[in-house]
Amino acid sequence: MNKVSQQTEEVSAAVEEIFSSAENMVHEMDGIVHLARETADNSGYVAAAAQQQTATIEQVASSAGTISKLAFELKALMLHFHYE
Repeated sequence: MNKVSQQTEEVSAAVEEIFSSAENMVHEMDGIVHLARETADNSGYVAAAAQQQTATIEQVASSAGTISKLAFELKALMLHFHYE
C-alpha cells in the first residue's frame, strides 16, 4: 500500500468517525428537544394547577372573611340578648 492510499484510508476513517459522531449528536439533540417539549407541556400543566390552587385559596380566604363577619355579628347579637 502506498503512502497516498494509506492517507486516503486514514482520512476516510476520520470522516466516517466524524459522521458517526455527528449522527450521535443529532440523535442526542432530538432527545433534548423531546425533553424540552415535555417540560414545556408539564410547565403549562403546573401553571394551570397553580392558578386553580390560587383561585381556591382566594375563595377560602373570602369564605373565611365571611365566616369571621358572621361570627362577629352573632357575638354582637348574643351580647345584645344577654344584656336585655
